[in-house]
Amino acid sequence: MHKFARILHKNAVAVKRQKRYATVSYLGYFQGNVNFRLQLTIRLCLGVLSGHMPREASDLERALGRLLTAVQSEETRAIDSPDWRATHAVLQRVENLYWAAKRAMFDETLGDSGLRGYLGVQWLAKHSRVLPAVQDLELQIQDVARQA
Repeated sequence: MHKFARILHKNAVAVKRQKRYATVSYLGYFQGNVNFRLQLTIRLCLGVLSGHMPREASDLERALGRLLTAVQSEETRAIDSPDWRATHAVLQRVENLYWAAKRAMFDETLGDSGLRGYLGVQWLAKHSRVLPAVQDLELQIQDVARQA
């Protein structure tokens, strides 16, 4: 539970939790013994107070995450080699794709070049360990295109 939520919960008189909202009631005093009752309705679906992710990641985002992991491992292998700069550039491109998918701007970011062209055909030819993740992502891209 988030720190702010723990403080609210600790001082609350009553907490009624629904699926997406929580109503928290407080009793207090204001300028000499006048009671007041404060009720706050807190939206939990934002994930800040409930500690949960606001939504599930899409299959496209999961495939992009697997590709990110594969490229990161290639970058780790290439740290002291001249190929590191190219690998790091590919990692940045994959990160851009990931965030574009989160913002529903994947097609605009990828452009007309296709996934392999966007990542770099020469780089992919040198790094065959990444190809299963690329193929998986290409399948997810095809699924998204069919659904649209």
